Amino acid sequence: MTVAMMGVLFGLVLLLLLVHLRRSRQIRRMADTLEAFAENNRNLRIRLFTKDPSLTRLALMINRLAEQFQGMEERTAYLEAERKRLLTHVSHDLRTPLTSLLGYAEALRRDADLTDREREEYLEVIEEKARRLTVLINDFFDLAKLEAGDAEIRLRPMDVCERVRGSVLTFYREITEAGLTPEIRIPDREIRVQGDPYATERILNNLIGNALRYGREGGVIGVGVREEEKCVWVEVWDRGPGIPEEELPRIFDRLHTGDRSRNPHLRGSGLGLTIVKQLVEKQKGEIRVASDPHRKTVFSFSLMRAEGGKGVPDDSPPL
Repeated sequence: MTVAMMGVLFGLVLLLLLVHLRRSRQIRRMADTLEAFAENNRNLRIRLFTKDPSLTRLALMINRLAEQFQGMEERTAYLEAERKRLLTHVSHDLRTPLTSLLGYAEALRRDADLTDREREEYLEVIEEKARRLTVLINDFFDLAKLEAGDAEIRLRPMDVCERVRGSVLTFYREITEAGLTPEIRIPDREIRVQGDPYATERILNNLIGNALRYGREGGVIGVGVREEEKCVWVEVWDRGPGIPEEELPRIFDRLHTGDRSRNPHLRGSGLGLTIVKQLVEKQKGEIRVASDPHRKTVFSFSLMRAEGGKGVPDDSPPL
């Protein structure tokens, strides 16, 4: 073997050693980063300056897994905080009417000097508090079923105009007794969509009930149906105090009740609009809210158009 050949061979061996050492350093750097990540430094990512495709791909995959793991951790922490907040909120809302119920029941049992009128008033209060408890408990369990995927939502062709008219008629007496002027804009014909009849009724009842509760001072409540090429929109609006702009992004968050609910006579459970959003999305629709205080606050949701065919009987059980 000539000296030249020996020199070339030595150079190749040295190059291989250098490559091996460089790869070893890069692998050690990756291991150090992973160790720091495992010790709760979740923002660390592997950064390599290499032309080795295998190492580059490995680093990219590790970084992707790290981002997914960090996202899961953040989501878990958020859900745990929400769970604690939900329990605190519901416990408070259960305790308040229960305390009131017990107080009035005790007064009825012990106070022999109560007049018939006073007894009737106490019974009305007990009934109202019991009704509020029932609504809160039902909302709590309905939301739990929806989030767990246990609520049965069965989509079928249905006439959305008929559903909207039915909900308006349900509230018509309350609307007139509140002195509100109804503005109803529903086409006088059948418009078929893909939806669950009972879920849609629940959505409408919640939105119309909210418009009655919060928009009473505006003097008008509106309900309408408008068509687009692929979907149909249902709108419920009022001219009440509206929703502050800063609250709009959180209006569908569970337990969000807004400033206006500081009035105990208007305060809701904070779960109703979250349930509405879940029901709309499970029907492959979208829900929106826009508010110009004292002019118009409108909640609108969409349902996909039915692709022909006749509907089936609306016999599914309620949520």
